[in-house]
Amino acid sequence: MERTRLGFFQRYLTVRVILCMAAGVAVGRFLPAEPTFLDRFEVANVNFGLPMIVGVLVEVPVVLLLIRISNRTKGSFDHA
Repeated sequence: MERTRLGFFQRYLTVRVILCMAAGVAVGRFLPAEPTFLDRFEVANVNFGLPMIVGVLVEVPVVLLLIRISNRTKGSFDHA
């Protein structure tokens, strides 16, 4: 049975989660006005401030993945 090697993001997932948790605690401790600022984006009991921030954190890796796929498949298709 052949083992597959974990990629960078999978290998360090636990470290990234711990760093994100520490960053959240640090923001709450050293920037206490930040949650109040994010509460301004609440509409009908739905907070849009956090998804906007998380959205950026998701978009960047997706774009990097698409660039990587594009670079790896470059030259694989016929040009008309």
